[in-house]
Amino acid sequence: MRPVAPDVRLAAPLSHTPRRVRPEAVDNSTADSADRATLPGMTPNADQAHSEPLLTWPDMMDRIRELLAPAINPGQLWVLLLDSLRRQLPLMVPIDGCPARPTPDMADQLAAMLTGLLTDIDHGPASVIFVRERLGSDDVTDDDRCWAASLSDACREHDIGVTGIFLLTPNRIRPLSARGQRDG
Repeated sequence: MRPVAPDVRLAAPLSHTPRRVRPEAVDNSTADSADRATLPGMTPNADQAHSEPLLTWPDMMDRIRELLAPAINPGQLWVLLLDSLRRQLPLMVPIDGCPARPTPDMADQLAAMLTGLLTDIDHGPASVIFVRERLGSDDVTDDDRCWAASLSDACREHDIGVTGIFLLTPNRIRPLSARGQRDG
């Protein structure tokens, strides 16, 4: 991985980033090669992730569960990149060591970096999904709402589409909302 900005690293392709591998018996004797690409409990490979658009909240939450759950980091932000058809691109951006609340310019700097990254995508207008990963309570806190509002505002200012903002805790995945909308 190479540094992109302070505390920002580009992750390996999806097929190389399993979070937790659950030991399950697998019989691949009758499976075709596409079925054998990913064992149960592993992340989807890049082709699988790109072939399944993330159209609904449950679709997005399932993908977050597949890739990132459960939360194991005390303060991390993940950025999932989507093409114009809301298919996930084979790159995830983890941002380590995030404070409880974003600093005033943190979300703006991230949005500026994403603008450059999304400009390089040739598949039409792209968007992002943000996942705030933290330990502790499963309840949505004021700090979580602050992150959602900061990310939403910065992306709006930089003309970046936001498909979703989520909270990932050790036991739960929840959609976050900025500005007083109902928290899921």
